[in-house]
Amino acid sequence: MHIMLKKAYLRKCLNTRYFSRHHATRAWERSIDMVKCVVLAGSSESSKEIALISSTSEYVTNKAFLEINGKPMIRYIISALEESEYVKEIVVVGPVDSLNNCLSNFTGTVVEEHESGKVLDNVIKGIQKINATENILVVTSDIPLITSKAIDDFVRSCNNKFDLFYPVIPKEQNNLRFPGVERTYVNLIDGNFTGGNIFYLNPQKIRPCYESVDRLIGQRKNPFRLAMNFGVGFLTQFLLGKLSLNQAEQKISQILNIKVKVIVSTHPELGIDIDKISDLKLAQEIISDEACV
Repeated sequence: MHIMLKKAYLRKCLNTRYFSRHHATRAWERSIDMVKCVVLAGSSESSKEIALISSTSEYVTNKAFLEINGKPMIRYIISALEESEYVKEIVVVGPVDSLNNCLSNFTGTVVEEHESGKVLDNVIKGIQKINATENILVVTSDIPLITSKAIDDFVRSCNNKFDLFYPVIPKEQNNLRFPGVERTYVNLIDGNFTGGNIFYLNPQKIRPCYESVDRLIGQRKNPFRLAMNFGVGFLTQFLLGKLSLNQAEQKISQILNIKVKVIVSTHPELGIDIDKISDLKLAQEIISDEACV
């Protein structure tokens, strides 16, 4: 019976459009569920400044299409996801025509971005397209240094016991891997951390807390404003550096009415998003160096 079930499982995997033999075998061996992924590639006002130093000298209004060493940034993210052991389906949300032009060999799905331009609205559009009922992966399109190993390690840290998993990277890890890189850090009892740009979430639990999540996303680059959402006591502890990761988890879970889990990651690549010119230069240098190895 066990052998028959295993064969049936593998047949099902191999009939899935985005599944390979390698993926199916590794998923079975590790007993880790394969995941669907939504990639956020919506337009961004912040990309206008960065576009001025694009290697193509072309003016673009979406960071996903900035060229790094002759390759649109989003293709680095897609390549890492396609190489992942656990990603079985990819949906990209953004300007369809432009995405189709730069992702000619992409076998996933492209969905037009929401007219509101809000991150969460684009997440929901992606969820609707893949008809997600189980937990999914959400990745932004401005982290070109991301690797399949970083993705796989994050997925392995997640499960179905929580509704939202979010990675944070210790400052020491960032400085070790990318000396001198500028990031926004939060000072906690456990150390100094910066946030990642990948999420593992339960799509059924996100919609009921839409407004709260949308507000937190909008304030994610400003730790002080973010902390103000959680009350005077929380803010005071935050300012005094007496807040722990566990306390932050509990408070965010309480405010959103979902179960939140913070994952301390050893992969700084998850948090190096391209928000300014110095970020783009760093990515260009690192990718150039790696290409020469």
